[in-house]
Amino acid sequence: MTTQTKEKKSHIGIVFLIYMAILLIAMVLFLRHVNSVLVVYEASQPEHAIAAVADTLAAEGIGSNATVLLSDLSGDAENGRLPYTIAITDATEYSVYDTAADHLAELNAEIAANGVQYLREMEDFTTGAIRYSLYSGEHRFAETSLLPGESETRLKLLTITQWVPQEIRLLPEDPKFRITATLPEGYSLQLNGIAVTDDCRSGQKELSGLDYCRAYVEIPDQINYEINDLHRLPEVCILDQDASVVAEYSAADPTGHDGIFSLTGSCLNISLAPSESEMPEDRKALVLDAVKTYSLFFSKDLPGAQGSINPIRHLFPADSEYLSLAEEYRRNSMGYYDSHTKTHFVTEEVDHYIEYSEDCFCCHVFLEKSMTIWGSREVIDTTDGMYYFVNIDGNWVIADIK
Repeated sequence: MTTQTKEKKSHIGIVFLIYMAILLIAMVLFLRHVNSVLVVYEASQPEHAIAAVADTLAAEGIGSNATVLLSDLSGDAENGRLPYTIAITDATEYSVYDTAADHLAELNAEIAANGVQYLREMEDFTTGAIRYSLYSGEHRFAETSLLPGESETRLKLLTITQWVPQEIRLLPEDPKFRITATLPEGYSLQLNGIAVTDDCRSGQKELSGLDYCRAYVEIPDQINYEINDLHRLPEVCILDQDASVVAEYSAADPTGHDGIFSLTGSCLNISLAPSESEMPEDRKALVLDAVKTYSLFFSKDLPGAQGSINPIRHLFPADSEYLSLAEEYRRNSMGYYDSHTKTHFVTEEVDHYIEYSEDCFCCHVFLEKSMTIWGSREVIDTTDGMYYFVNIDGNWVIADIK
């Protein structure tokens, strides 16, 4: 009886040990299953999908699209990753004189320096989409969304969802620059190699004070242009009527443009309005000869001046009012200088040279002419004024004096 009892107890112990071993194995298998489910559940969180998007952009930069490798929650992919190609679009409206490539280049340089970060913004409870903002440093440069794809429930509690990235939308960049330009009529302006069209004209005006000159030669009007909403400074080229380059500007080298270009804040000002410049020596000699001859006429020091105005007729257009005035002066006033000698010029200055066109210019002339009256008294006759010259049939003549 005692032996049978002992054998029975021995069998019960073995069965119990076998049961416990089976239970332990089942528990281990269950825990391993639960762990694998939890790993998949963790990988299915949207933060992993948006982090993969940010990592891809940080590594590859901004192009027309991006291929993101997401965790394969189904377990079908050999390497555990599924590729998703996402389109990248730019919502910035560029003018024809701008280029989006510069924006992308600047953005990629910024991303290379600061990486890409993301911030969850909101969830659309109708579609389940989650919207994110993408940053590079402090710069919010894009936004995108994750949409829930295929999903399944495991362990009756956990929902495994495949989040699918959507289009990446680059945010519009704010325009930073504008251009104003004043050019002679017939000249043209190019920005980044593209001719500025007439719809950018903001006005047209006639140069003042040149009425006498316009009677003999054509003076180009001044055309004003205004180009707004530029995202960066373009390469600028000014061409004359013959399509020859007059001046060029580059933001990379903004110096050395003889005052034609000036950047004030965010506005690039371009002006080819007539302004003072260096006067060619041959033209200075021409002016001095003409004005000195005119001065000598009035002091009776020009041969033939008392008999007619022929000695100065070549200095003016044929119908010039200044010839009529000279004739009147010759007839009525030239006796004042009857008793003078030793006429000579002690001061000869020509400055403030302005060229209006190839056929018209003006300059300031200051002369001091010394004369001795009645054998002992020196007097100084002063010429001080602006002289306007025009080219008629190859000859430079005085159109106006102010």
